Amino acid sequence: MFINILLGVGAMLAHKRWLGKLDEMQRQIQLEAMAFALGTLWLTLGGLLILNTAEIIHINHWVISLLPALAGLSMLIGNLIGFLRLR
Repeated sequence: MFINILLGVGAMLAHKRWLGKLDEMQRQIQLEAMAFALGTLWLTLGGLLILNTAEIIHINHWVISLLPALAGLSMLIGNLIGFLRLR
């Protein structure tokens, strides 16, 4: 578990360093895409938890394993929207 934490912190620091090297417009696009991805994940996870609590659906490990794919897809959509809006 300690190795996972170290890798996660290393990835965050590398991403922060990468964002610092971008120009202002690209940094703005990335920031808005990350906000879009975070909002998408919060809404999805919140909805899943409400439906699970109401026993409408059952959340298993397959559903949880799709959340990183949703994060990547929403990040891609956020980047496309930001690029088209700011070009």
